Amino acid sequence: MSSFSSFFGTLLFVTLFILSGVQKIQQPKGFSVLLNERYSLFHKWASPHVTLPQQLSPAFIETHADLINQITGGVIIAGSLGALIGVPGASLLLTGFLVGCNLIIHNPLLTTKREAYFHELEQFIYNLGLIGISLMLCCSTCSKKPESGKKTSETSSQNNR
Repeated sequence: MSSFSSFFGTLLFVTLFILSGVQKIQQPKGFSVLLNERYSLFHKWASPHVTLPQQLSPAFIETHADLINQITGGVIIAGSLGALIGVPGASLLLTGFLVGCNLIIHNPLLTTKREAYFHELEQFIYNLGLIGISLMLCCSTCSKKPESGKKTSETSSQNNR
């Protein structure tokens, strides 16, 4: 793949996250309502199976939801910009965000209404595709070797003497 098409594809991919991150920072209240609603369902679903610390109680999340959304927005923007400029592993921040969204926000197992189930399932599958893209992006940036680390045939033959 040419470097231009790779950069352009990455730019299109991270634009989604940059816009989402900016929105979470500027308008955290709208996302806080969703986070509080969905997190309490997630906590109720997960707590019989896993011991969750006090800091992950629904009351704590509700109290700090705006701050959580703003920090999440900053992390999303940092991961997006890092992925765009080729920082190895930066897109793992996006992967972590998407996995968290799928577990807490778009988990179809947490819904009780049939219409909501199919909507959340659609969002869940959409996020799975985005997780795949962010992992491919991470693998492509992590597998690049620095230019100074390349050996030429001349330096290799001198080292073998």
